Amino acid sequence: MSITNRVPVPASRPPQTIRRQTVTPNATPVAPQPLRPSAVGGPGLTPFYQARENPFRKVVFNVLVALVFIKFGLLHEYIGFTTGYDFHLILILGVMALVGLVMAGTVGRASKIGVTKLWILFGVWLVLACPFSFWVGGSVSFVLTNYLPTTFSLFFLTATVPINFGEMRKLLLAAGYSALFLGVIARKFAVISVGGRAELMFGSIKNSGDLGAFLILCLAFLLYLWVESKNWLVRIAVLLAAGSNVWISLSTASRSALIGLAAVGLFLLIWGSGKMRVVFLVGAILTTLMAAAFLPGVVVARLSTLWTSEDVSQSAAAAEAEGSGEMRQMIMQRALKYTLQHPILGVGPDAFPDYDAVMTRRAHQRAVWLETHNAYLQISTEAGIPALLFLVGSMIAAFRGLSRIHRQGRSSPNAKARQYASAAFTLMMAIVIVASFSLFLSHGYSFWIPLILGLSTGLILVAQQDKGLQLAPRPVGAHVAIPRSPALAAMKPPRIA
Repeated sequence: MSITNRVPVPASRPPQTIRRQTVTPNATPVAPQPLRPSAVGGPGLTPFYQARENPFRKVVFNVLVALVFIKFGLLHEYIGFTTGYDFHLILILGVMALVGLVMAGTVGRASKIGVTKLWILFGVWLVLACPFSFWVGGSVSFVLTNYLPTTFSLFFLTATVPINFGEMRKLLLAAGYSALFLGVIARKFAVISVGGRAELMFGSIKNSGDLGAFLILCLAFLLYLWVESKNWLVRIAVLLAAGSNVWISLSTASRSALIGLAAVGLFLLIWGSGKMRVVFLVGAILTTLMAAAFLPGVVVARLSTLWTSEDVSQSAAAAEAEGSGEMRQMIMQRALKYTLQHPILGVGPDAFPDYDAVMTRRAHQRAVWLETHNAYLQISTEAGIPALLFLVGSMIAAFRGLSRIHRQGRSSPNAKARQYASAAFTLMMAIVIVASFSLFLSHGYSFWIPLILGLSTGLILVAQQDKGLQLAPRPVGAHVAIPRSPALAAMKPPRIA
């Protein structure tokens, strides 16, 4: 015999949410399961389910995976260099992804994350700085037609489109495979310049400093590909690509790459496991010995100027490095001076070279038309100190959110939590690398920053919405409070005859 009670439903609840509770005598009571909102919508439909059931979102995600692979691996630049024709792959995929993002309605999913708020404030401040720019037309053109639609928006794509860990994992693997592809391209098309430094034959990272720094950044995603892949062929390819990246980075004689390598070592020693620390120390010793034995003397001489400038001017390479360092210091001093003179809105986005050239000519000095060679000074000089605070704050907020996932997930008995920890470790390492070589490169508007911050925000958001994830072991006997609606709380449980 069974007794069936109909649960009264408030008038505001749609008819499709009515359910029955069946109680059988002498049976163990089963706790009622939470209702799943229907796919057709309704007042109880959360943004998470809206995004999951939206067919446009799935299309946008596939486009996003292709966009990340092509953009991070510079595949579009390689195709343009080898074929001699620009197919505008990034523009086409970017427009498709942005249109799909608007139609999917997932932009608001990350609105409550601190990283998103700071990133939006950064973009708003760039727009506010344009009317007060030294060169209004150039700043408006750069921000509104170049940076916001193509680079700034990459944050929202990577942060809001993926809605579960499986999709986040696909994006990270896409970045890992693109890093593997870029390692092959760098090995094939890297050449030695007249000054004895390695550089790329084409592309946006053709410069020695940019090439070395970006190859170091690729190490973080190659590490994730090594951890996640169970195919030994892939692991061997990753190992070879990582070694090649380190060697080419050292061959660039780039001090930004050397700083990036030091940041990788410091990060692994602090946050890495015991095995990672041993592997790093052994690899560092072998790399140092091989560099001293096989790197050209001009490269070693230039890298040595990072620590000292005494008695190293005997070679042309060392003299060039010292001259470069002096010029860098002069430009940084000017940038700091302009920051203090224009602390709120700066001299205008992408306007520092023009402003500096005019100011030096007025002082009867030779204009050099150079960037700041420091991403932090680049942002503070061109967009003001508030923009710098928003950018650095977003990086710190992302790192803190990732560190919590990594700290609690790496020791969890939950396998999924450990997977989250591995993904968080990769993105933490990427943030540290970017933050370190930003001291020597003017890439404050590059796609690296929104891509990494977007992936970090997406992982944090997915971890918060993953109900099956237990980041920390639950204490034995801990009471778990189950939220109940006021209508159900006022009801009495059915009596069993």
